[in-house]
Amino acid sequence: MGHRPWGTHFCHFYETADDLFDTLVPYFRAGLESREFCVWMIAGPLTEADARKALGHTVTSSGDIEILPAREWYLEDGTFNPKKVKDGWNDKLVAALSRGYEGLRVAGQISWLPATQWKAFCDYEKALSESLTDQPMTLLCAYHVGARGVAEILDVARTHHFSLARRQDQWELFEPPELDRPNEKTRRRDEEQLRKSEERWRAVFENSAVGIVLQSGDRSGCFLAANAAYQRMLGYSAEELSTLTFMDITYEEDREANRRLAVELLEGKRQSFELIKRNRRKDGSLMWVSIHVSLIPGTGSNDQLFMSIVDDITERKRAEEALSRSERQFRALFEEAAVGIALVDSADRPFESNRKLQQILGYSAHELRGMRRSPTLRMRRRTGASSATS
Repeated sequence: MGHRPWGTHFCHFYETADDLFDTLVPYFRAGLESREFCVWMIAGPLTEADARKALGHTVTSSGDIEILPAREWYLEDGTFNPKKVKDGWNDKLVAALSRGYEGLRVAGQISWLPATQWKAFCDYEKALSESLTDQPMTLLCAYHVGARGVAEILDVARTHHFSLARRQDQWELFEPPELDRPNEKTRRRDEEQLRKSEERWRAVFENSAVGIVLQSGDRSGCFLAANAAYQRMLGYSAEELSTLTFMDITYEEDREANRRLAVELLEGKRQSFELIKRNRRKDGSLMWVSIHVSLIPGTGSNDQLFMSIVDDITERKRAEEALSRSERQFRALFEEAAVGIALVDSADRPFESNRKLQQILGYSAHELRGMRRSPTLRMRRRTGASSATS
């Protein structure tokens, strides 16, 4: 049979008791050697005494294996209860792991199964195969081939990851293509998770309100992909951007700072960088952007990439520049005014004064800031002569 991954659920079609021993004894010995807790669900034609004799006293007295009557495990008042059985396996697995075992290895003989419970048991077997992925558990179900018709044998084969039988002293293994095996099911699950992750990334990339750009992770920084928001910012299509580099769209005076930070990122001197710079649009106009750039490591099949998150801050910069101009204009009027001016806080203390007021009163700006003043207090010159109130 060879090595099989965790989550394997297979069946053994046997004809004689010797067939059972030839399969189950090495099966359990392999599990015990791998530090797995073993459970043998015994049923006719074997007895518990037969099982203990075949495994040996040393093995059966070690506490690493249980031998239990299959009928009592599977049937409750003569009826098969799949939930009870599945819960029982989960409890066995949790107990084994808590005791330090690597996992659980089970074999059950199905000779106890009443014909009236056949369909329910087949449904349980199929559900069990689908639920074992990634569980540290291996299950073997032994069916007597002479007690089953062709249709029933096919039912059994379809509900297991593979089937094992001995024909003319030769072991044969059959794997149904329509049933997901553990590795195949894991692969499909991983592919589905990857597909969903890619869909989420694509949705974020295409619908983001900020620009998202992927560029070659080298000193050239060629555009590889740009979302719709970034294309709108610059007025270039994705095809047009694919012929450009980040230096081509960066304003001349900002190129050196951008280049230096990119090189430091490539050399591992930083994990990412942020920069406020100017870009030149396709129509030649300038825009201000805030960029956050990180380096995405390469994989075996993909080169490393620069990923940039780009925010258009042109309006913010215009507002900042307008505010700065307004402040400069106010400062000029304040300082050059022909009359004394003081700015006071809510407690009527001056915190700012112009040169004319300082000249009139003979106090420095620092001295005026330290004064206490009420609305009725007339300010006087340092010499004591009265002056107009400010």
